[in-house]
Amino acid sequence: MQFKYIHIRNLFGLYNYNIEFFHEDENKLTILTGPNGYGKTTVLTILDCLSAESLYYFYLLKYEMIEIGLSDGTCLLIDQTFSDEKVENKDRVSDTKQASVKEVRFSWLNKDGTTLCHFLYNDDVIREARRNVGYHYGFILDGWEEDENKIEDKNLLKNKRFNEYIAHKMGQDIFLMQLESLRTKFIHANRIYNEANEENNVLPIQKIRQKLQKELSLAYQNYLQQSQRIDSQFIKRVISKDKSVISEEAYNQLAQKVARKRDELFYFRLTDNIAIPAYDKEDSFILYNYIKGLGEKYANYGNWTEKLNLFNKLLKTKRFAQKNITFSPQHGFQIISANGDILDESLLSSGEQNEIILLFLLIFEVSDNSVLLIDEPENSLHVVWQQNFLDDILEIARIKNLQVIVSTHSISIVSRGQENAIDLYYLQNK
Repeated sequence: MQFKYIHIRNLFGLYNYNIEFFHEDENKLTILTGPNGYGKTTVLTILDCLSAESLYYFYLLKYEMIEIGLSDGTCLLIDQTFSDEKVENKDRVSDTKQASVKEVRFSWLNKDGTTLCHFLYNDDVIREARRNVGYHYGFILDGWEEDENKIEDKNLLKNKRFNEYIAHKMGQDIFLMQLESLRTKFIHANRIYNEANEENNVLPIQKIRQKLQKELSLAYQNYLQQSQRIDSQFIKRVISKDKSVISEEAYNQLAQKVARKRDELFYFRLTDNIAIPAYDKEDSFILYNYIKGLGEKYANYGNWTEKLNLFNKLLKTKRFAQKNITFSPQHGFQIISANGDILDESLLSSGEQNEIILLFLLIFEVSDNSVLLIDEPENSLHVVWQQNFLDDILEIARIKNLQVIVSTHSISIVSRGQENAIDLYYLQNK
């Protein structure tokens, strides 16, 4: 499922937006631009938080109404209201009086406007859910007791169990099931540095290399295991009463196809450079089954070679200064200098790190047929790389059938995709 539009009323108490996303088959790129503070990143965050674990974001955000149109004709309506009634908040967190009672109602509407399912936050619902999901209070940070309400809010921003309790209590488990059809991947602006709350000293670029190394290593181990199974069946294949002769043309067609796959895998150190014998009429049946088995072994890698080829091709177009990148299941990737030295990936420039991280996430971690959200892709990028950014994105989007929504300040990116650009400043001041 993808997004058709988002209408927001009174965002931050200031802005009203009617944003129509580009979502047709041949045109699924939307570029959001505008001055700082106009809510570009917030729009992306709203779309990304439509998940079973992140709904609490809509309780904290300030707005009056959000309506999101979906590609199947349904829409999601989110209303935030306040009543003037004063109530006593007598849970363990606070006994202060609140000036008003907040309620956030989610309504998933069918094409005809009838309600398919709903979800609700208010003070009573939240208080009961906190009590029943085993939520613990009273954190001490750096020797100071942080405001407990803020700590709770921060922990509930990513809490699927909390929302599952509320939905089940309402008899609206279907609402969270519906959210599963909305698959998004948010690539944040701060992608080459660790978040402030991360204790791990490993940088994102190092995590990317380690992740690729682990995935390639697992794929290689699976290839070896399946190779043993296929080899064990070879004798059964060739011991046959009817050993038909394979034509030279049929043999060579298969041999060329298998050789191309072998060369691709060998480039990424995922197989040995196995020799493919020339055609021999007398032994054609045995040789044919031999290379057929090789092809079955290589097929165990699935679409890994396609992803690696695309990753490698796009990285090569960046022409990293005096550097080359190689791949293997032993290292993931390695940076090789012009004089042959192996460089630690953390020594790459911020722009080079940004390109590797961004392309890796796009190619390996974004699901097919989903929505890609990218905040400030221009960070640390040379103007030439910014100009080429949309070409890279659109190539990946076509392969994976992605809807892409980008937030940017880059004049280069906006001018390159001006037909798909929406300026929130002019949208607000129409």
